[in-house]
Formats: sequence, structure tokens, C-alpha cells
Amino acid sequence: MADFINTAIQSVSDPAAAVQLVVSSVQAGAAIASWWQTRPSRLAKTESASSAAGEDVVAVDPALVLSRSTDELFLVLSTLGQRLLALDAIYHAALPYAREAVRSALSVGDIDGDDHIGEKFDELDEILQYTITCAAVFCAECWPMHMYRGFGCGVLNNFRWANPHPPELDYWLFQSADKALAYLKSVPRNWQLLWKSPSAIGRTQPYLFKYPKESRRINDSMTKEMTQLWENWGFQQPLAPYDYIKITNWEVPFATWGWQGMHDSHGHDLRFVRRYQLDPGTE
Repeated sequence: MADFINTAIQSVSDPAAAVQLVVSSVQAGAAIASWWQTRPSRLAKTESASSAAGEDVVAVDPALVLSRSTDELFLVLSTLGQRLLALDAIYHAALPYAREAVRSALSVGDIDGDDHIGEKFDELDEILQYTITCAAVFCAECWPMHMYRGFGCGVLNNFRWANPHPPELDYWLFQSADKALAYLKSVPRNWQLLWKSPSAIGRTQPYLFKYPKESRRINDSMTKEMTQLWENWGFQQPLAPYDYIKITNWEVPFATWGWQGMHDSHGHDLRFVRRYQLDPGTE
């Protein structure tokens, strides 16, 4: 673990230090792979505990839902952190200080006050804690953009991941994570973890203009006809060499400025996308 933390003590131009940096990302990748492989057994233990308590696991046990969602959240963050390590974007000497700041932010972020995310963080392997720290600091720098949510959709191959609605337990978990990231961005710090940080994201503002009525009428007619064709004949399928992929279901994602979640599903309704076509996430 010492080489994982202290690689920045040596010059990056030193070949030995370069090797250590590579090993660090490899170590993180191995830890994530091991964690993923043992996930079914961890969830099985939670199911067994619920069954022993006489609860109906099939009827969506809250403890099981929370355990699965927390596991997925940490899996996504650690995977993102491992990518940052592989890109040599991390100042390793600052990792211990950043980890303490992330731990404090997780405690502040828990909405129900029971420090659920923080306690689960403490139970993780040390390497996983550091990879999650890398991702959390990066996501905090990008706040209020929901970086980990979009990344998680790809990691878990689930377009709806991290986009639940209240009163689902998942909703409060991700709200807690977002609150922790916002806090982490706002507090003063005497360390720097990222070699380079995104800038001006928090100052971005939407711009509005009046959409011509005639243009809107034409677009309404065109999109209505297009939607009817898709509903009657099916969505357009990929051409070769990707014709092995079959699209059986489609929906319209919608998000606008200041959205609490990442997006909402509007089914086959394109009206809001047309009204807010310049907003992030609607193109």
C-alpha cells in the first residue's frame, strides 16, 4: 500500500516512479474486480439476514435495496477513480488528506442522519477507499454536473441507473451522495488531489430565446409523423456490421436546468424535448 500512496514523492519522470503509477492503477483494478466477484455473496448475506428476521425478501426489503444501491454507487465511483489513476491525473501525496475530507463529506451528506454511506465507506478495502476518493473529488469539482450518474449508466449498462424518484430508497441514497459532493466542493482545503481541475462549470447558465411559432408548428408535425412511424413499424435498427443489435424498446429522456435527477422518461412524447432543445441532456 505504501507505493500506492507515496508515488508522488518520486519524480514522475523517473522510470521507477512511472512503473509504480501503473501498478497503482492495476492494484485498484484488481481490487475492484475482486469486490465485484464477491458482491453476490455479500448480497446473499443480506438476504439471509432478512429471511431470518421473518421479512419477505421478494417484497423488496428496504435493507436489501439500500445495500445493493450503496454497493453499486461505490462500484461506479471506484471504477471512475481507477480510470483517473490510470490517466496519471492524481497527486498521490494528497490522497490521505483527500480521503479524510471525502469521509467527512459523506457523513454530512447522509440525509437521514445515520451516516449509512460513511459507515459503508469505512468497511471497504483501503485501495477502494482511495479510488472512491479520487472519483469523489473529481465529481465535486464538476458539481453541479452529475458526473458519476452518467458514468454509472455505462458501467452498469442501465440507462435508468441513479435516476429513481421519491419515495424510493435509491432516491434518498443518491440525494445523499449529491449533497456530499456539493459540500466537498464548498469547503476550504489545503491540499490538491487533481493535477488539473475543470473550471467554470458551476458558473454555466442556460440561455433562452423565443422559438418562432411557425417553425414550432412544422417541427410538431414532423416529429409526430416520425413517432407514429416508429410506433407502427418499429424503431430504426442498426446497419451492418452492428446489425446483430436489436432495438426492441425506446423512450425519450428529458432533463432541464437544475434537474434533481439525471433525466426523466417521457415515453414517446417529444413535446418537452422540442420546447427545451438547447438544454443539456435533451439533444
